[in-house]
Amino acid sequence: MYSDVCEKLMEQNAANFISLFNEMDKYLDKLLQTEKFLPYNEKLKQVSEGEYNISTFVKKSQAKLKYFGELRNHIAHGQQLEGQYYSVPTYHAVEEIRKCKEQILKPVSCYDLFKKEVLGCKTTDLLQNVIIEMRNHSNTHLPVYDATGLFVGMITETTLSNWLAEAGTK
Repeated sequence: MYSDVCEKLMEQNAANFISLFNEMDKYLDKLLQTEKFLPYNEKLKQVSEGEYNISTFVKKSQAKLKYFGELRNHIAHGQQLEGQYYSVPTYHAVEEIRKCKEQILKPVSCYDLFKKEVLGCKTTDLLQNVIIEMRNHSNTHLPVYDATGLFVGMITETTLSNWLAEAGTK
């Protein structure tokens, strides 16, 4: 019973690994616009030496990606020996190839890393609410817009401090 469960888990890991690998490999074919067969390691070499949006990632991860190719070959071809798996990817290997596949198929852009919602306020907003929003979002500057959405200025920590200092002396 226990060995049957283990066998099923190993088969599932192997199937997941092969599926993820194939998605990545097909994407490399599409990226390189190759019509003829190109060995996986050659694809990695061409992408890492090229000017593709994933070239840096592939170059940095080339050893791991090559190892995934070797493991894929062991799984795919080793399975035919006596109907048993001799090489089975661990859960960690499946997760690592999943991460690599995501990096290759959907690379992270600068926008993804640095995008931030732009908060603003209207000329009709209460100053107390504006200050609370600035504090809640750790903003030191906040653009101010009129009723039509036209930018009219910027509230900063400095302008607030100056205003409070002037208001306190009157």
